[in-house]
Amino acid sequence: LKTFVWREGMADWKRAEGLTRLEDFYQIFHKFWESDKPIDFEGKHTTLKQASLGFAKNYKPRVFGLGGGPRIIDLATSYADGFTTTIPAVWATPEHAAEQIKMMKEQLERKGRDPEKFVFGGSAMVMVHEDVDLIKRSFSNPLVAWNVANFGRIVMSDWIKEGVEPPMPPEWHYALKMLPTTTTLEEATTLLKRVTPRMSELSWFYGTPKDVAARFQGYIDAGVNFISPMDMMAAILEPEDAAKSVARCIEIARIIKTNNS
Repeated sequence: LKTFVWREGMADWKRAEGLTRLEDFYQIFHKFWESDKPIDFEGKHTTLKQASLGFAKNYKPRVFGLGGGPRIIDLATSYADGFTTTIPAVWATPEHAAEQIKMMKEQLERKGRDPEKFVFGGSAMVMVHEDVDLIKRSFSNPLVAWNVANFGRIVMSDWIKEGVEPPMPPEWHYALKMLPTTTTLEEATTLLKRVTPRMSELSWFYGTPKDVAARFQGYIDAGVNFISPMDMMAAILEPEDAAKSVARCIEIARIIKTNNS
């Protein structure tokens, strides 16, 4: 950038401004590629004067929305090339994914955009291993339980839909409320005790690569174009076994590709 002008007070990032700042970003991104000349931009929070990307304009990336809330989705269908969210933490089932994808495609059509050029992705919480009993024993690992308590369902009230008592108040959201550096050991221990085996089973795609690939298929059939496995086992196994996590995830991809080619 040639010039980037900070407005007074811009260094004071306010959480309430997050979505309007995101909208500024989306608009700036498109403005750069819609013009062959340096751009000016006057947004809600950002001002650009004769800004240029230079040779970077030769390498246009795709931009994806990430999240699950209605405003995030609205901005993504207005400006982004695609949308991704966490499964099953946000899209708990393939049916839920299908409903959300249908809704977003309808938004895209209303906005004059081609739904078939919009990409949908899922960042998947997985625990993959050939020994399924080992996975189930690992549910009690404090690191696994911590992830279930905070991220098993991003919106805590979604636990209620599963017939499960949320580990945190229904209105609690990690992005707004979580302060890990000030959480005491006692508070963390109390939270982990609220995690049940049922919650763990609902929070992960777990099993062998073949098992996990089979569960992913429902999301693919629902319209999800790509899935990125995030294997928790890599963080808790002994190093030699943990190193095989990548190979297990690649095997999931191989099975999916074979089944859908």
